[in-house]
Amino acid sequence: MGKVNVHFAKVAHHLFAKAQEGFYQAILFTFLEAYGLKTTTEMATSVGRIDLVSETPQMVCIFELKLDKTAAIAFSQAEAKRYRERYSLDGKEILVLGVNFSSQSRNIGDWKGALYSSSGNLKQEFRPNI
Repeated sequence: MGKVNVHFAKVAHHLFAKAQEGFYQAILFTFLEAYGLKTTTEMATSVGRIDLVSETPQMVCIFELKLDKTAAIAFSQAEAKRYRERYSLDGKEILVLGVNFSSQSRNIGDWKGALYSSSGNLKQEFRPNI
């Protein structure tokens, strides 16, 4: 997520003064849209709302976002609420990402993810260093 971190680093520090999770969500949303990814915010499911969903012809990427918590908490929420189930018949791979933003660094603190095949099988788990 190096380019995303650079994008956040370009935002003036005083704009973060009373920033809540939605502020970080809006910045990430505009970044993904600017990169040409079809992205939706607050996608409703039968058990909750997915913070962000980006789609390509081959993949759906589900983002669950947190502020000053952990990527593991965000990822666990996406899994517990079965957010990927909404896209399970689309014939695409599904990437689930839990992203935690740090109000101290005003950037991504950590993230955790898993890639699932179009049939729903786990292909890869990852948690890169930032």
